[in-house]
Amino acid sequence: MTRLLEALRSGRVLLMDGAMGTQLLEAGVSTTHGLAAANLFEPDHVFEVHRAYVAAGAEVLLTNTFQAFPAHLRECGIADRLEEIIRAGVSLARRAVGIAGYVLGDIGPGEIDREGVRSLLPSYKGVDGFLIETASDTALLEIVRSVLDEEKDTVAVPVLFSATYLETTEGIRTVSGYTPQALARRATDLGAAALGVNCGKEMDLARCAAVLEEYRRETTLPLFARPNAGTPWQVESCWKHPLGANAMAEGVEQLINAGAEMIGGCCGTSPEYIARCWEKVRLHNKRAGTGRV
Repeated sequence: MTRLLEALRSGRVLLMDGAMGTQLLEAGVSTTHGLAAANLFEPDHVFEVHRAYVAAGAEVLLTNTFQAFPAHLRECGIADRLEEIIRAGVSLARRAVGIAGYVLGDIGPGEIDREGVRSLLPSYKGVDGFLIETASDTALLEIVRSVLDEEKDTVAVPVLFSATYLETTEGIRTVSGYTPQALARRATDLGAAALGVNCGKEMDLARCAAVLEEYRRETTLPLFARPNAGTPWQVESCWKHPLGANAMAEGVEQLINAGAEMIGGCCGTSPEYIARCWEKVRLHNKRAGTGRV
């Protein structure tokens, strides 16, 4: 069992970081080549976001590689620098969190085939795990897990899987129509190391907690949640999120009670949000007597 999996099964709730994209946009980072390209062209901004999350209490950081896929970077005109972007993303996150923390190679949604995955994974060398996030089905999980399984001479790297849901007339579903229970069964069968929920339209803290409860009916995998700061609305060229840092922190205990062994934030969250959540996580861990507080 890897160090990350041991921590996830320790009984201590881990704290992840929050949103990267909105923080980079607020810092004025260029979007010309996509936000992942900031790892190369504006690395100081990326590092400062990572550093701010660590200062807020986060011990699990995601690399700034969301949608760092060949097709996406080809549109931005820098597909030939993809491996550099990923390696730089891993290095920046690791430098910020140190060897005591954890780095997850963020693999966001997008079109990528088996050969593309095989070519990219070596660039993530040094991560403690991979996070396939904002998924609506398990296709990418199946590809990543199978490619990793072929590497018999390497140490197994856990693959965490996080799906995005929305409220429908039939209940909570992914865009592809999966229920949380169906997705939990499928992800468990495919060898996911942990199962989560992130983002999602109208997916408030209560609905995220409900997803975790549905997961737990089908799997014994460690669970995690990275909710948005509420569903945003657009004001001119900006997006506003309705849920403040204190309000989000008030929902932390609800997520823990629903089974979350790890908690972070998605769209609209910031170091302030993570700092407020850390206060709740620290209190819970102290009460539970589970180590780091």
